[in-house]
Amino acid sequence: MKNNEQNTGTHWRHHIRHINLDSAELEPGKGRAALLSFACDEGVIRNNGRPGAKAGPEEIRNALFKLAWHQRNDILDTGDVTCENGDLESAQKNFSAKISRLLNAGYFPIGIGGGHEIAFAHYLGIRDIFKGARLGIINFDAHFDMRIPVNGQSNSGTSFYQIAQHCKQHDLQFNYECIGIQKFANMVQLFETAQNLNAHWIYAQDITLTNIEPLQKKLDHFLDRVDHVYVSFCLDVFNVASAPGVSAINPLGPFPETIMALCKHIFMSQKVISMDIAELNPIYDVDFRTAKLAAGIIFSACEWLGI
Repeated sequence: MKNNEQNTGTHWRHHIRHINLDSAELEPGKGRAALLSFACDEGVIRNNGRPGAKAGPEEIRNALFKLAWHQRNDILDTGDVTCENGDLESAQKNFSAKISRLLNAGYFPIGIGGGHEIAFAHYLGIRDIFKGARLGIINFDAHFDMRIPVNGQSNSGTSFYQIAQHCKQHDLQFNYECIGIQKFANMVQLFETAQNLNAHWIYAQDITLTNIEPLQKKLDHFLDRVDHVYVSFCLDVFNVASAPGVSAINPLGPFPETIMALCKHIFMSQKVISMDIAELNPIYDVDFRTAKLAAGIIFSACEWLGI
């Protein structure tokens, strides 16, 4: 449905088209966004976090679909990938395959978690289409999420280490920028791992409105080195006042206006090809603050991309 005068009083829910990727054919999706949720918190459980993120996609949809409609084209909702019987690896494989289908058809995929184990699956789906491209990964997160898997098993804290290993195995550059790092939330070992793998990061304490321009210039150096960008948001990057509904609350996190200024700069580069939002835990949310924040990020991303 194209935006026109008849759509000026509508909400997102009026412009969502639901399809089942397991049974439906995809029409060409250039210039359109597609939602795909990862209703899973098995990785959070394996990482000894507070379970509940598997209900995150439903709450984000509830908040998103109530927003006023200002977009150009209707939005595809391709449903949920779930984790059955604790089989996270199969769920990741399923999610990855669906991301690949959406990208191959020309859509801009928006992954909705679920735990941050969504990221490794999302990356593999992107790599299946953009095999040799210089892919940049920007993660808004208080944590590096570069833990070494135990017994080869993924969890919510291993995704970006696994991505680094995949890059090494396939002779690809590992271009990783983590924005919002909290020193107290990452052990020395994780900083050593990040440094050894040539990751880049920005400390949360440096994300202030008075420091936005220097940070944007730093990001430009990163963006200039890559062809495409995948952006991941862990909602625990934000201050707990704005995002109480997460597994690991962040009392010293940046507030949304500073993070969003950096987000806009990244998206306006026209290099972002896919994104996801992870770690909403509705059990601990207050007044749906975290869900509404996630919905606002998705709304803004679509606006910046002209979708």
